[in-house]
Amino acid sequence: MESIALMIRNVAGQTKPSSRAAMLESVRTSLNTTYEDLMELQTALSSPRDEPLEAALNHISEIWSGLVLIRWSVGSNIAEKLDNKSRDILIHVVTDMITNAARHARAEKADLSIEEDKGVICITCLDDGYGLKSERSCDGLVAQALAEIGGTWAVSSREKQGARSVARIPLTHKKGPR
Repeated sequence: MESIALMIRNVAGQTKPSSRAAMLESVRTSLNTTYEDLMELQTALSSPRDEPLEAALNHISEIWSGLVLIRWSVGSNIAEKLDNKSRDILIHVVTDMITNAARHARAEKADLSIEEDKGVICITCLDDGYGLKSERSCDGLVAQALAEIGGTWAVSSREKQGARSVARIPLTHKKGPR
């Protein structure tokens, strides 16, 4: 926040309107990034471990309400098929998918489906954001946790036509106690 305050003070010292505009755009970008980081932190801190999966997904929708319209499709008995670690990773993947759609793609809508097929939970997020120039694998902390249990996560799209993010969680463990 101190760096943003310093940026604002520097704007006041600029005499060229074009320089002020560029600096203000930089301030706006920094403020948006800070806001999005705070939203992500709030999500991470406010998702109780003992919360049922449906309640956790509803909680995520509430947090993003007004920023991204989220539509859910969750297959039957998904929660019963997940062990604690897979459930936690699923919630983090969903949170990251929505965060990425809102933050990076500036999406207004995100359609998420969570389905099970042949021992794998498939999480798909389709958004109406800017999209990417090319397909890519995800490589953040959540993607690393997903890889540790044998899962995958990739994003594909066409620029300015939204993105399709797909994560797969193998059901290799029985559900543990909560």
